[in-house]
Amino acid sequence: MMIVRHAEHKDLDDIYILAGKSGVGLTSLPQNKEILSARILRTQNTLQGQAAQSEQGYLFVLEDTELQRVVGVSAIEVSVGLTEPFYNYHVGKQVHASQTLNVYQTLNTLFLSNDHTGCSELCTLFLDPDFRKNQNGKFLSKIRFLFMAAFQDCFKNTLIAEMRGYSDENGRSPFWDALGHHFFDMDFATADYLSGIGQKVF
Repeated sequence: MMIVRHAEHKDLDDIYILAGKSGVGLTSLPQNKEILSARILRTQNTLQGQAAQSEQGYLFVLEDTELQRVVGVSAIEVSVGLTEPFYNYHVGKQVHASQTLNVYQTLNTLFLSNDHTGCSELCTLFLDPDFRKNQNGKFLSKIRFLFMAAFQDCFKNTLIAEMRGYSDENGRSPFWDALGHHFFDMDFATADYLSGIGQKVF
């Protein structure tokens, strides 16, 4: 039988294995036991009412009770960007025009912003590839909406979700290569891992 419950410290080894299977690009699931253990502790503190709003988060696990093994994770952050900036890009458009010169040109732009500060966030959805069947993924994802519906006062009115970007079999990201790499001399896998363990100073 499959059940979804809050993560506990006994799940650390299973979650660590899942983090290794998740590959590059799932920033909130780094293969780092110290960070994952802190994430579990944060969940327990949130449930016990001992976490400040900026630290509140819920990490859920999907457990196969017959195998007694965690085979998937998903999470909710209560309010992002309250202790460090939560960055996103706003896709925009600029128009340069002059009737006198007979010029009209549009330019697609990306503006770095913090527009989602304070929003609740769906995150950290990963299911072991061997268990991607029988609606397990849908169950693991949608249980978060039921949890939020049951405890609406714990969450914000605006809910966001970051979509995992594309990276190839070698862990290369076209978006990083086209943009981020020009500013930071490191590969995407390194930048993603550093972000995942909270080293975002770069």
